[in-house]
Parts: sequence; structure tokens; C-alpha cells
Amino acid sequence: MERSTEHHSLHLVHTMFTGLLWLSIVGIAWAQREVTIQEGPLYRTVGTHITIWCKVSGYQGPSKQNFQYSVYLPSAPDREVVMVSTQDPSLSYAKYNQRVRSGDILVERVTGDHTILHIRQLQELDTGEYECHTPNTDGKFYGSYSAKVNLTVLPDTLLVNMPHQELEKTEGSSLEVTCDVSKNSSRHTHLSVSLLLTSDKDIHILSLSRDFVLVPGEAFSERFTSGDIRMDKLSDTSYRLSIKALQLSDQGELFCQGSEWIEDPDGTWTKITEKKSEKTVLKVSALQGRDFKVQVESKDTSISMKSALEITCSVSGGNLIGSRFSVAWLLDGAVMATWDTSGVSSFGTQYRTQEAKGQISVRRRDHETWTLRLNQVNEQDGGSYLCDVTEEMSKMRRQSTSVDISIKIPETAIRSVRLHSDVSELYEGDSLTLFCQVSGLSASIDLTWLTKRPSGQWVEVATLKRDGEAEAAGEYVQRHRTGQLTVQRLSNGLHSLTLDSVVKGDGGPYCCRLTAWMQQPDDEWRNETYNSSTIQINVRPLGSTLEVVLMSRKQRVTSGDSASLFCRVKAQYSLRDKRLTWSWDFQPTSGSFQNLVNVYGNGSLSWEDSIPGFQGEAQLSIKGDTSTLTIYRVQRQHHQGAYRCTVLVRTRDASVPAASASYIMNVNVQLPDARLVLDTADRDVLVTGGQDEVSVSCIIKAMTPGAVLHVGWFLLSPASPSAVNILNVTHEGLTSHHPSFSWFLSERVSPNTLVLHVLRPRLQESFYCVVREQLQESGEWVTLVEKTSGITRVVLSASDNTLKILKKNVSREVPAGGDVVLHCPLEEGWSAAALYSVSWYYQGPQLSTPSLVYRAGWEGLPEYKEELAGRLQVVAAVRGNYSLIMRSVGEEDAGKYYCQVEERRLQEDSWKMKASDTSGYLQLKVLAPEDRLTLNRTELTLIAAEGSNLTLPCNVVSTSVFDATFAITWWKVQTPGHQLLFNASRLGQFVYPSEEGNRLQYERTSELMFQLRILPTRLSDTGIYYCRIQEWLRTPRGVWYQLGQQSGGNMSVTIQAAGFHSHICLVSGLFYFLLVVLVFLLFLLMVLGWRLLTRWRNKPRSSSPRNENDIWLSVKTFEMKVEKKENAETDEAEQIKLCSKRDLSH
Repeated sequence: MERSTEHHSLHLVHTMFTGLLWLSIVGIAWAQREVTIQEGPLYRTVGTHITIWCKVSGYQGPSKQNFQYSVYLPSAPDREVVMVSTQDPSLSYAKYNQRVRSGDILVERVTGDHTILHIRQLQELDTGEYECHTPNTDGKFYGSYSAKVNLTVLPDTLLVNMPHQELEKTEGSSLEVTCDVSKNSSRHTHLSVSLLLTSDKDIHILSLSRDFVLVPGEAFSERFTSGDIRMDKLSDTSYRLSIKALQLSDQGELFCQGSEWIEDPDGTWTKITEKKSEKTVLKVSALQGRDFKVQVESKDTSISMKSALEITCSVSGGNLIGSRFSVAWLLDGAVMATWDTSGVSSFGTQYRTQEAKGQISVRRRDHETWTLRLNQVNEQDGGSYLCDVTEEMSKMRRQSTSVDISIKIPETAIRSVRLHSDVSELYEGDSLTLFCQVSGLSASIDLTWLTKRPSGQWVEVATLKRDGEAEAAGEYVQRHRTGQLTVQRLSNGLHSLTLDSVVKGDGGPYCCRLTAWMQQPDDEWRNETYNSSTIQINVRPLGSTLEVVLMSRKQRVTSGDSASLFCRVKAQYSLRDKRLTWSWDFQPTSGSFQNLVNVYGNGSLSWEDSIPGFQGEAQLSIKGDTSTLTIYRVQRQHHQGAYRCTVLVRTRDASVPAASASYIMNVNVQLPDARLVLDTADRDVLVTGGQDEVSVSCIIKAMTPGAVLHVGWFLLSPASPSAVNILNVTHEGLTSHHPSFSWFLSERVSPNTLVLHVLRPRLQESFYCVVREQLQESGEWVTLVEKTSGITRVVLSASDNTLKILKKNVSREVPAGGDVVLHCPLEEGWSAAALYSVSWYYQGPQLSTPSLVYRAGWEGLPEYKEELAGRLQVVAAVRGNYSLIMRSVGEEDAGKYYCQVEERRLQEDSWKMKASDTSGYLQLKVLAPEDRLTLNRTELTLIAAEGSNLTLPCNVVSTSVFDATFAITWWKVQTPGHQLLFNASRLGQFVYPSEEGNRLQYERTSELMFQLRILPTRLSDTGIYYCRIQEWLRTPRGVWYQLGQQSGGNMSVTIQAAGFHSHICLVSGLFYFLLVVLVFLLFLLMVLGWRLLTRWRNKPRSSSPRNENDIWLSVKTFEMKVEKKENAETDEAEQIKLCSKRDLSH
């Protein structure tokens, strides 16, 4: 049989292997790779340790997968920064290298496909989006290879303070210590506070947990139960630990420990920071002569039910005379009975009935012995008994060892009592049903359901009595009256307790207690009690798994479109029986969140009136677990901003509310993409002789739906340096003209074509249109785009042109300040019966279109640039020649010049343009004056006495032009840099940068001589000085520019004590004198040699005639020809009549 099984297994493995091989061959993927990371967002504090786990599943390849952890920092959210990798430990970026090497950042491998990222010391800079990436080991890419989680590092705001003290206490005395614990976190966190005792090790005394539950340490649980130890919250931040009676074991160092907790998205609570206070030294000394021991005993440790039980407690020790004791009997840590020093006994709550029947009592045998008697024990009376004795005066407290008592249970008809429930975990507002199953039922029973409070005390919930009556206990009475608590006896020994609309406090351990009543032969009723096992019921808050997600199909919405925001609520419980209140909040671009609209559980809806743009423009709908906010005709002014959705969940009885808000979603409203397309082709419009009107078209090829157009017509004319907006047409068809241009009309001949009618066309004029596409938003017009059409030029038809002007292009160089004549000669076509307009145009190096210089109109009205008015002079026409003289040209006048002539003839009682022509270009180059500024650079040595006057001369030897303007400065050489003493600008402004300017006096002694006086001199004036002169010129158009700059020679100044006088010594003066004498002698020698050579050449050598082709003769003849030509031009110019501007205006 074993062999057959083994064979079958081998066959199965073979079959599986063959199937897997076949699947790999045909390329079928077994699974999809999926990378999962710890659920976020996560919040931790600076300096703490964080772990982030990452797993991969559905992969192929080796079982040991590699993991790479990266972070996207808020400062660069799109940039991946690698922290650590299992594949290559050196892959970390530089900023993380040191932390990885030191072990502060590491990856722990749990399994081959499961790792944990550790960051042992978090820093504020660690905030970011963390990504876990697994390199591909599959045959192809299929699935997800990375997952991300957000981590925010919060500042550590936890403060724990308990001042250091050294306390000496006596055994039995009380102790109170106060601890202050506070936080200032931006997130919702909980605090836990603990008091600890350090002797050989840290011993937990008492803690207030993060759930606000007091939890004693194991060694202090009995003292906490008896009330000897307690903790009180004095304020929001202050906690007090009280110990009524100190024991010798309490000696040591006390300290307070505070912890801050945060709930992660997966529902687990994580400690994000912990701090300890300073320690308080506590010394507890024993009372001399009053120490005692406590013993507990019982005759029988195993007794039958309904038998009597006596527990004896005795004290022994030293001098007990005069001592008064209080005694407490404890069963399993719970107080059963007490005997105080006055001899009064009391019993626990669960023994009050037995006390009334006289079934339990306490008596004192002697001064040192006490006895607790139970006349009829029940099953619950079994357990561990001990005595707790306290001496009144010394407050000394001692406990005995425990004695275990077992109860023999006789055979009864009740075989078992079992408590169970269909659920162990439910949510607030749900219904809880606890079933109590009784097996072997043959007697009348009372059935009680109990629950255990966080304090450890069992309390009754409800009882189903043997007569069928249901009775609720304590706080459950009201719920029973309202029908939220029901008890039923079902069939076959099954009983149920139902709690509707449970709250978080309903969670905890539950048990079922059965009391069986049996009638004895003596007709007396005897009861036996049975307890079921305990089950744990957890009640989770509604908000623990409540999640609200805000979504949108697109976060960038085009103005005028519709936008829908979807708010979806989900939880791990059913929402169908819950009442949901939906609340939408809106935050405009500049402002804070405001409530927009609410939908209540009863279906009523209310809009907030204070937020404009939504009522009538938005609609809210709810379907199942989704609320949809739809905005029609979205507008930037009203609807752009941040949105948030909040859902409030209530149970049907309107109790136990829970709320959750979504993340903030920003909605950006953008203008629609402009689709405006114009015809941008340049074209010419031909004008024939006598034509009075031309039409210019503006063609729109495409436009944005819903937009309107604003059209502007522009004129390019040589008469204006820039385009002139002559006419505008609004989207409503309203037309507005430029006040100086009224002879233009606009017409829309079709939806896509606009026409400009030019009633008086001029040559050299060009037109184009500018179309502005606009969209209306919130009553305001917003421009989408503005585009420009091609240029349409007005050109005279070639067939009608009878004028001809010389087209030759020439260049001319004129020195600055000179005059230039701009000729405009007609070659043919001139007629005395016609009127002519002559225009001269200028096109500079930086100008794309020509500008008008001067125009002599056929009407007799001139046009010209105002800044050129005093420099232009027109020469009247002689035989069709026109000339314009421009005087005093400057460098800014350089460029191209040409003229244009328009001919008009009288037709039908009006003068109409017949012909037009344009000349060639004159390229004018203006030569700047040569920099000939020269200063006297003779080096001087000046010696002056302290307190005297010192003159620093500055002489100009030569200038570039005769009317130059100077700017002069004097400087003193210093290290580092040079100090400016005085500045006389070209405008005559004096500046004394030095603090001692009152000692300086400037004087211009002649046109080219300047001097600066220092008076009186000081020893600190010793040094080297020099002057610097700048030569400035002003162009004819009033623009100043610097022509040259030069510095004079150095002047070495020495200031000596009083008694010395100034001396001017010519350094190297003798050298210059000898040099001049030597040059003069050389000049005499050259003159003498020239005279001798001339006499030798004038001697007659031959009688041959002079050659007429001699080079000198040709040169002289050429000069004569040139002179004759110049004379001819002069004679012709004398015949030209000059007309002033006044003559042209008439």
C-alpha cells in the first residue's frame, strides 16, 4: 500500500512538472507580479525608529528577490532618490551613503520575497513618498513592480516632567508624586502615562493606557484592586500617583514615562515617541518593634458543596501590644470581607445576599486571630484565599501566602453551560446576540449574562428568571425599557440575549451564569451555580474603518465645460442601515474652507448662500455610497480651488456618530485651447489710375467654439514709425475709428471674412488685422489668444505707371555735422498738367519698415518729422528734379534714403492718382569725428608748505572738434584704488565726493586750461595726483555721446612743514630743450640740401621737347577736369531756387 501511494505521488509530480513545462512553452503566465507596501500615510516623529515592510508576490524566477527603496522628497516630487538596495549596496545617493554605512538605514530580509526597511534615527528631511521597487525576474513585464507610501516626519513635541526629589518615608506612610505629560502634535495622537520603580530592574507600578484604562503592574495588581494605589488626572497634562501605605519593597527610584501613540491606516496603534522624567529617590524605613507576619489557614482545602468553610487569619511578631488591625479576606484578588479596627465587618457586593441570610460571617477569636465562615459553599467559592492585614498606627501592611480551596461538585442534571455568538467583532450601532446553551436541563434555572468591565469587575447585564421574567441590571435597565435589550428562551435549552445599537463600551469579555434550583426531600429549594466559559466581544468604532475617497475623472477642467466630483464612502461594515450626512466644503484660490452644501440623513438638502456661482450652476446627487457634485459651465473665478467631502455616519437611532473627511482635491480651471487660425499670407492690392477705393480682407480659417472675436485694423505707413490702430470692431459689430483716420469702413461679408474699405488709398501704405478671441467668464471677457494676419500692401498697377525715377543705388560718406542732399530726379513722364506728391523715406539699420522724412503733398501741405523741422530744406522742382537738403547730420541719421513720387490728374472734377514710382537707395554713412583729444602729460613735482595753497593744473593741448564739451575730474592715487577729489560734469555740475571738499576750489582760466586749488594744504595731502578729461559731443537730434577720454601727467605732491614754498620743477626739462634744438638743426640741414638739389635739376641738359604724356601733366590735367566739373555743378546749383518751410506751407 505504501509503495502504491509513493508511485501515485511520483506520477502526480511528473504530471504537474509536464504541465508546467508545457505552459511555459506556450507562454501562459501563471500569475501577475504584485508589489505591496505597508499601508499609509504614515506619521512618525524625529529621532524615532521606523520600519516599512514590502512584499512581492506572483513573480517568476529565483525565490530570493531584490528590493530597492527610494524616496521622492517634497522639494523635488518628480525626482527619484535611491536610499538603499539589496542588489547593490553602493547604489545609495550621496546624501544617504553615510547613514547606510553606519547602519542607520538598512534593509532586513524576512524571507526571499519579504523585506523591511529600517530607519533608526528619523530626520525631518526624511519626509517624502517612499517607493519599494523589485527588479523584473519574469520572462516578460506583467503586473506591478513598485509600490509607494507617504511618510511625514513630525517634530517631537512630547514633554515629560517630574522634578527630581529625594524622599525618606516610613513603612505604612502615604506617598504622592505628580507627573506632567504634554504634547503639541498636528496629528490626532494618544498619550499613555506610566509610573515605574527602579531597584534591580524597572518595575511597572501603574499606567494610564492610550485607551484611558488604568493598568497595574503585575507586582502591584492586588494593591491596585484594594485601592492602595491609584492614579488621578488633575488637568489636561498633570497626573498624580498615590500610594496609601508604603511597603519596604517600594524603596528605589521612581520615574514617569510618557509615550505618544498614533493609529496607522491598517488600524494598529504605533508608539511614535517615548520619554522619561528625572528620577525621584524613595527610601522606605521599617517601623521598629511593630513588624508582624500574617498567616492564613483552613482545616479542609477540599470540601463539598453546601458544606461550611472557615478561613482563619492570624498575626504574629514582636511587640503587638496596643496594636489595632484591620483585616481583609481576598478570593482570587477580589475582596470578600473586611474587619476594621472598630470591629465592624463588611462584605463584597456578590456576598450581600448571603450576608442577609446569615450564610457568611466574620468573628474575632482573640487579639491576633480572625475567622471568615461560609455556611454553605457554592462552586464560585472555590479559589485562592489570602489575608491582608494593616496596622492602624504605623499603616504597616502585610499579606499572607494564599491557600487554595477546591469545591467538590456533586453530580447534577446540568451537564454543560456554553456561551457563544455568531460574531466576535462588530461595529457601533450593530446588534449583538449572545446565545447561552444549557445541556441536560432538568431543573428550574435562572440564567444571567455578565460582562467584565476594564476595572476587572464583573457586572450583570440581564437575567432570565425561572418563571420566564426578564430583568435587566444597572445601566442596562433603560435599554431594556426602550427595547434595545431583549432576552428570550428558545427551544432545546437555548437562550439568547440581544443588544441593539451597541456602543464601544459594550465590548469586552462575556459569560453566562446558570443557577439551577432543585427541591430537596425536605421540600426546601437548593440552588447550584454554573458558569460558562468566557468569550471576547470587540466593538469597533464606526470611524475605525470609515474611509471617504474624493475622485474626479479630470482635475484640469476647461472653462465652460462640466465637471463632476465623486465622493465615495466605504467601510468594513454595511452602510445600508446607517444614516449618512454628506457635507461638501470648498476653498477658493485665495481664502479658507467654507461649507458649500449639506445633505442630511432624512434626504433634505441645503446650499450655502454666501458662496456665489454654485446655486443654479451645480447639482448634487446621491446614489448608494457615492455622492456626485456636478458643476455646469465651470468658471475660473467661482469654481477653481480645493474641494473636500465629509461623511457623518449615524446609526438608525441617531446615536454613536462617526465622521471621516476625504483628502483635499484641487480643481484647476483652464481656458479652452485657442483654435483661432488667420490667413497670414502677405499680398498686394493693385490700384489702377483713378481708383478711389480698395478692399482689404481679413480671413478667419478657424476659431474656438463659443468664443467671440474682436477685430482691430492697423495701418503701416511711412508717415508713422509704428503701426496705427485705425479701426476696431467689437463682437457685437460696434465700430470705433481713430480720430485722425475717418476714411475707412469695415464690413463683415461672411462669418469668416471681414473687409476693410479704404476710401482714399495711398501708395506705400500697408494694412493688417489683429483678431482677439475672447470668452465670457462670470460676466467678464477673458482673452484666449490674439493673432495677426498677413500684411496687405497697396501697389499701383504697373500698366498705369508712366512715371520713372532713377533706380540707381548709391553710397555717400558725410562727416558728422555736414550737410547732405537727397535727390529725387524724374527721368521721364513729367507733365505740367499734373500735380505731384514727393516723399522722402528713411530706413535705419534697426527698422524693418521705412519712416517718412518729408512729404510735399499735391495739396500743398507738407508732412515731416518734428525733430527734423529745423534741419530740412526743400529745393523746388526744375525740369522734374526734386531735392531735399538735410543739414548737420549725425550718426543717428545713417541709413537708407529714397523718394517716392505720386502723380495726380484732374478727372471728373477731382484729382485722382494716375501714376507712382520710387527711386533707388542712397546709403548714407556718417563719419564720426576723429578722437584728437590731447592733454599735457608732463609729469610735475610740487612741493608746498603745510598751510599754504597748492594748485593742480590740467591743460588741454588739442581737441577733436572746436565746440566740444568737457567733463573734468581730479584723482589722488591710493592703494587700493584711486580717490576721486572733484568732478565737473559736462552739464556744469560740481561734485565733491571727499569729506574735505570745502578745501577745494575749481577754476577754468581759459577755454583749454583748468586748475584745482587745495587750500590750505595738510601733511595728509602728500601723494600723486592726476586729472582726467572726457570730450562730449551732442548730435543734431540732441543726443549726447562721449568722443574721447584722456588723463594728464602725474603730479607728485610733497607737503612739508611750514617755511617751505611751492616749486614747480620740470622733470626732464633739459632733455626736452636739447631735443628741440637738435630737431631745429636737422630741419636746417634738410632745407639746405633741398635747395642744392633743386639748382642741380634746373640746369639745362637737353633741347628735346617736353613729353605731353608726362605723369605730372596727366595729374594736373585731371585736377583741371575735376575743377571744371565742380565749377559746372556750382553754376547749376546757383540756378536752383531755395524754398523755405514757410514757402512750402503756402
